[in-house]
Amino acid sequence: MEKEIATLRSDSAGLATLLRKYQNAENLLGQILIYEELGKQARKQSRFSDAIENHRRGLDIASQLKDTVEIVQALNNLGTNFRRIGALDEASDYHYKALKIAETFSGVSTAIGTKNRVIALNGIGNISLTLNQLDDADRYFRQALKIEQDLNSDLGQAINYANIGAIYTLRAEYDSAFYYYSQSMKHNVLANSELGISLCHTYIGHIYEEQNRYDEALMQYMLAYKIMEKSTDQWHWLDACLSVGKIYTLKGEYHKAERYLKRGESVAVGIGSKEHLEQVNKLLSDLYRREGKYKIALEKYALSTIYQDSIKNAQQVNRFLDMRIKYEHEKNEKYIQELHYQNELHKQGQRNILIILILSTLLFIVLIFILYYKNHLRKRKALEIKKLEEMKSNFFMNITHEFRTPLTVILGLSRHILQKEISDEREVHYTLRSISRQGEQLLHLVNQILDIARSESGADCPEWKNGDVVTYLRMLSDGFRQYALNKQIDLIFLSTTDSIQMDFVPDYLEKIVGNLLSNAFKHCGRGDKVILYVSKDDYKAACVIEVRDSGNGIAEKDLPRIFELYYQADSDYSRDTGTGVGLALTRQLVDKLDGTIEVRSTPRKETVFTISLPVMNKIQTRLPEVKDVDLPATFTLSESTFENEDMPDRNLLAQKQETILIVEDNKDVAQYISSVVSVEYNVFFAGNGQEGLKMAEQYVPDLVITDLMMPEKDGFAFCKEMRSSIVVNHIPIIIITAKNNMEDRLLGFKCGADAFLVKPFHEEELITRIRQLLESRKHLKEKYCRMVMKADEPLKKDTNLEFLQRITDIIYRELSNPDFFSGGLAAEICLSTSQINRKLKALSGYTCSSYVMKIRMNKARKLLFTTEKSIGDVAFECGFSDLGYFSRTFKKEFNCTPSQYQRMPQ
Repeated sequence: MEKEIATLRSDSAGLATLLRKYQNAENLLGQILIYEELGKQARKQSRFSDAIENHRRGLDIASQLKDTVEIVQALNNLGTNFRRIGALDEASDYHYKALKIAETFSGVSTAIGTKNRVIALNGIGNISLTLNQLDDADRYFRQALKIEQDLNSDLGQAINYANIGAIYTLRAEYDSAFYYYSQSMKHNVLANSELGISLCHTYIGHIYEEQNRYDEALMQYMLAYKIMEKSTDQWHWLDACLSVGKIYTLKGEYHKAERYLKRGESVAVGIGSKEHLEQVNKLLSDLYRREGKYKIALEKYALSTIYQDSIKNAQQVNRFLDMRIKYEHEKNEKYIQELHYQNELHKQGQRNILIILILSTLLFIVLIFILYYKNHLRKRKALEIKKLEEMKSNFFMNITHEFRTPLTVILGLSRHILQKEISDEREVHYTLRSISRQGEQLLHLVNQILDIARSESGADCPEWKNGDVVTYLRMLSDGFRQYALNKQIDLIFLSTTDSIQMDFVPDYLEKIVGNLLSNAFKHCGRGDKVILYVSKDDYKAACVIEVRDSGNGIAEKDLPRIFELYYQADSDYSRDTGTGVGLALTRQLVDKLDGTIEVRSTPRKETVFTISLPVMNKIQTRLPEVKDVDLPATFTLSESTFENEDMPDRNLLAQKQETILIVEDNKDVAQYISSVVSVEYNVFFAGNGQEGLKMAEQYVPDLVITDLMMPEKDGFAFCKEMRSSIVVNHIPIIIITAKNNMEDRLLGFKCGADAFLVKPFHEEELITRIRQLLESRKHLKEKYCRMVMKADEPLKKDTNLEFLQRITDIIYRELSNPDFFSGGLAAEICLSTSQINRKLKALSGYTCSSYVMKIRMNKARKLLFTTEKSIGDVAFECGFSDLGYFSRTFKKEFNCTPSQYQRMPQ
């Protein structure tokens, strides 16, 4: 369609014929494009009323179609039309409307959306330039230039450099104007725009002419003249030709001037350009006056005046026609609205009659259907009762078989131990492990049966969450990594996208993926691969999860029944027999999520389970968006942040006073943990235990979350060194790991961990553990401070309490020294000032200086209460050299002055 219009771009009659064709075919988009071209042609021919009418028609149709791109283009075209006829108020109104829509348009980042915004900015800039509002014009042109630079458009940059140059020319800042014209020239050359190059030569010539540098001006004008002489664009050629004639007149070379001006006059008459005829006659009048030919000079001046009046009259006529068109347009709109209202009333009446007929017919059909359906239900109910009896019988047979195998092994091995005296400890250990393994299998089977029962009865209450499912699936696969390593199977996680935000039930997804991965491991041996592959189907708005394995596969005859309850595939293709429950549960959970599950398999080559889940985002309370982090530690807190005593007022810690260090080598798991905790707490990261210990001692966070399996220093070693460090031994530690056996749990607690969570963890459990640990630390702060300052109970064996007591003893020793501050205390303890500040803040709730002041005030109160010393002596003994400062501080702490306190009765 656009190509068809492009071939007729200069043929008004052809465009009119094509318009009628589009109108008959009700092709609204085609009509918009035709009206746009007709308007541009009318504008080139100075028929501004026709241009406005065509562009308004295009705007009406674009508004009807709600085509934002075409609406903005039509508004910009109308703004340009009104700007050409001098109606600057209307022009600015249209350009501002175009700019507003372009900036809120969803496709503003596309090429066409950005270009429409540039056109609007240029239009407003030119209006400002016309009104001599040079600062505003400069701002708009520079905004447009920046966008053209981002688009890498040489032609667009050339136009805006030239516009800015025109501003500097009007300001008589010719050096700056020359620079911008030169930049415009460079980009016109890159864009291969002969017209742009010619105009730049003309602009530079105007600068030289204003500076009376006529020879240089003539050279620039001649360059423009020669370029446009080869072109068919006689309009712009005339500008260069008349500029050459004018400069020859100023140089006194009248013969040459007359030759160029006469040639320009001939071309202006040929194309009927009144503007150029007015200009050339004015230049000829000046030439003949200089030569002393006053009679012919007067004649040319008279002609110039006539053409000038003609131009003004044409503009007045255009403005009158514009007013009339506006009036008629508004009148037609009201008439059309009235017709539309009457038509809607008529249609509404017809619709009401039709609705009544349809409802009557539907009611009759529904009655017949109800009678038929009632009879069908009666038959189906009898059939279902029969099937239910068969299912009950099959269920008890299958469940008996599934329970019998592990129970036989457990009972047999138990009798073996009871009836025989086994001296070999290894055999006893092996036998007990077999019993334990069969017991776990039996428990797993019971749990799956209960899950199926809850799912079928609807008794389960799925808890929907909104978050990044890719990160969650990556964490699930990470939980199977150690198991895969033990079996020497290569587990691979792949995703075509970094993030898929959607609603899902984490518990369901964990069971679905866990069952499929477990099933894949059963059918794989040493050296095989298991792949968890995630992608997004934009066409279906679905998240696609595939579990592939290179194991033995499934026989073709088994594929249709693979998801039936208690169905087991042919053992020839499997390495391990299943229970026939896991895949049935998986399908039920997928159905609960409104998804689909499919399987395809090539025996002894590949098996692929494909799950498609709809991407929905209806949950209002969603997980926070996860920002990408580069481990180690893209977010680190500066030293000054931790030394500041008024930390909560800093912008960084505005609403989140507690800080958590995440020590995790897996970037995706770190992102997921951050998404859970960063809503309430500040977060920073370390990539391994070695780096985590360094950052913990440097920044002293409120809590640490760590993995176990990490390079350089694992989680166990990290916990041990944390607990042995005087700086950070008070910080609570939470271990989150994929290792879930009891030995690892016990070892983690022995190394100093306060909590142990297994991947995949539940967000609520993590947040609850963090809150409880931080709350318990707050209670410890109060207890430590009370025990050390008031000494109202005996000190117990506690490293943190001993540390606090040691600091308190040093402060009491140096209490009378007014120059003893945190620096001296840090030197005594052999820690940095920032470290002792953060350690003391964590244990007592006070910064170093606040803690020293607290002890001084308590000491002063005790001396005033128990001795007869003067207030000055008490102040000096407590380290105050200024008695007034001591009194103000004492009153602020205890709400009374030292003298008032002394007079109080005991």
